[in-house]
Amino acid sequence: MAVVSGYNGAVAFAAGYETKVDRWEATLTSAEQDITGFEDGAWRSFIGGVKEWRGTFTAKWDQTQSLLSGTTSAFGTSSGLGGAATAATFTYGVSTGSIAGNIVITEVGAVVAIGDANTCTFTFVGSGAPTITAGS
Repeated sequence: MAVVSGYNGAVAFAAGYETKVDRWEATLTSAEQDITGFEDGAWRSFIGGVKEWRGTFTAKWDQTQSLLSGTTSAFGTSSGLGGAATAATFTYGVSTGSIAGNIVITEVGAVVAIGDANTCTFTFVGSGAPTITAGS
């Protein structure tokens, strides 16, 4: 397995890049469906169910951008908190590694501390299947 350095990541939206992103994470999950029958004895049986993806990203707070409306942010018009799904690409590594798809911003948090840069964390849920591209 190749080790991927963390200094080349980015978050891009259809309307542009979210600036000063310093962390992102995405989790892909699948619900399990219990299909246990009497013939299975003492062991449960499962099949895969509905899949989803969600995650967070953290950025330095650009005071010229609205955290809630998205109207002047890279999210594009009406794609901020609780807005319409917007296309996003989360890249990693030194080449083309990415997870891309439509996301809906579900939560925005801000941290302001003396002597430190203000940051904001965005929580999102994917809308539809993501496209995953291996990188280096």
